Amino acid sequence: MNTTALIVSILLGYLLGSIPNALLIGKIFYRTDIRNFGSKNLGGTNAGRVLGKKAGLLVMSLDVAKTVVFFLINLLILQNVFNINDNNVYLVLGGLATVIGHCYPIFAQFKGGKAVSTAAGFIIASNYLLAIVGFVSFFIVLKITKMVSASSLLASLSVVLFSFIGITGSAMLFGLSYNLLYNLVLVIIVGLIWYRHRENIKRLLTKSERKITWLK
Repeated sequence: MNTTALIVSILLGYLLGSIPNALLIGKIFYRTDIRNFGSKNLGGTNAGRVLGKKAGLLVMSLDVAKTVVFFLINLLILQNVFNINDNNVYLVLGGLATVIGHCYPIFAQFKGGKAVSTAAGFIIASNYLLAIVGFVSFFIVLKITKMVSASSLLASLSVVLFSFIGITGSAMLFGLSYNLLYNLVLVIIVGLIWYRHRENIKRLLTKSERKITWLK
């Protein structure tokens, strides 16, 4: 393993993940700091609630793109700078760093989103069958409950369960390997999603969680 390449991968992932798209969109186009409104969260759901549907969808798309862009840029760096073709460890751990950066961004006082969109980007870039499982699960639960939190929690759980079943192992992208490291990183990402949704979980248990209206 090339230690320098690993450090570069993790730093690149974290810095890209730290880009606070919700904060930037709110301040640039709406002159609004969404950290002062709604759930005060720098995620697409709160952006949609505070700024409207278009802003919410834009923020979600940009947050998904952060991880996909990381995979693309880092792959080029690994191959052209470090001459590394076995990129599994670097992309997987760097992708995890992107999700962590989104949750704890250095550019926004370490107060970011809840990991869902960047986690979706990680799955889209790494395994297309798991991405399908996640999206189908998300929209089925969203259709039934009208709650993004419940949809995110159950979709993330379905993804990690399917990853351990093994039937999606042939769907890896970017030259990644379906192995224990990949599965463990998925578990960490899903654990982070659930941790970041701990207040939502409390509200779900007490049946006081807010339903979403702007995604209609």
